[in-house]
Amino acid sequence: MLDRKAREIQLDVIRGVAILLAMGWHLNGGSMNLAVSDVWLHPGRVIGWAGVDLFFVLSGFLVGGLVIREVSATRAFDYRRFLIRRAFRLWPVLYVYLAVQVVLTDRSWTSFVPQVFLHVQNYFETPLLHLWSLAVEEQFYLLIGLSLPFLARLRLTAHHVLAGLVAIVLVTWLLRPLAALAGIDPHALQVQTQYRLDGLALGVALALLAQRFPERYARLARPRLLNLAAALAAFTALFWMTDDLARAAFGYTLAAIGSAFAILAIHGSRNRFFASPPARLVAIIGLYSYPMYIWHNGIGNRITPRLAEMAGITSPDLVVIAKYALSIGLAIVIGLAIEQPFMRLRDRLFSRGPTRAVEPVAGVAAPGLNRP
Repeated sequence: MLDRKAREIQLDVIRGVAILLAMGWHLNGGSMNLAVSDVWLHPGRVIGWAGVDLFFVLSGFLVGGLVIREVSATRAFDYRRFLIRRAFRLWPVLYVYLAVQVVLTDRSWTSFVPQVFLHVQNYFETPLLHLWSLAVEEQFYLLIGLSLPFLARLRLTAHHVLAGLVAIVLVTWLLRPLAALAGIDPHALQVQTQYRLDGLALGVALALLAQRFPERYARLARPRLLNLAAALAAFTALFWMTDDLARAAFGYTLAAIGSAFAILAIHGSRNRFFASPPARLVAIIGLYSYPMYIWHNGIGNRITPRLAEMAGITSPDLVVIAKYALSIGLAIVIGLAIEQPFMRLRDRLFSRGPTRAVEPVAGVAAPGLNRP
């Protein structure tokens, strides 16, 4: 198991909420026999897509925080080590999933393997539609790595970097409605990186505030109940954005804002709720959210219905419960068998941070973040 003491249960709760939303978007279709089933399935059916936005902001906050900490400690950034560590974290679970798709389905490998292998599945159509968000993240972090040498030469301060991140967020928020008015396909607005930079950039901006401007971050995070109310209000408003165009133009923006408020409300909170059994259950789901995201569509929508048919289960209410149970249970097994062993191997071979300043040949000088 991973060292849970090194993890923040609050952030795992956010991960858990995000993956449950995303699973709901993909698994909650169809009519139920019981009205109570429709009630608990309704949020995932209507706003489950926002789980990806929550993941984006959280990813920017966590991964951006790692980059900022390394730059602050070493005045450099080892981009190669960063990419290698991400490969150990992401590729084993993903590529085993691709191998299973090649061997056990009738899909042609050429329709998804090259696209996913090159992380361009958000621009080139594949039958594995839910993997688009992985491409957005990898392209975003690739852009960060490629831009660091240029930014280092500019001798930017942390204020400059923060302003640049805010500019990316605002430009993206403006770009989406303009693109929608211009007739761009809502699906392109959902999956293409140039339209989805805001969530990741917003997360990095929060991380930069937390580490380089802690007093400002503390002032923003201090009214936790107000931040939580703002997050809930933003996500509640999404229930009225059922049109694809409205969701693409304004829904993703609102989801990113709500996600940022959620992090401000929950990150570092000492509320007793996070020691409660429900919070710990959601945190466990969040701990295995990556294999759950990769595998839930195949397990829930392809394997489970066949198993239910073989078992003679015809109730849609029971089938959807089985979808969640199998998706969560098998994802935990995959996490224990594949994800975590590779992460332990990664930590042995490539430590979380360098013990000395990174040499120019191995890293990118990035002094700007050390200056406010």
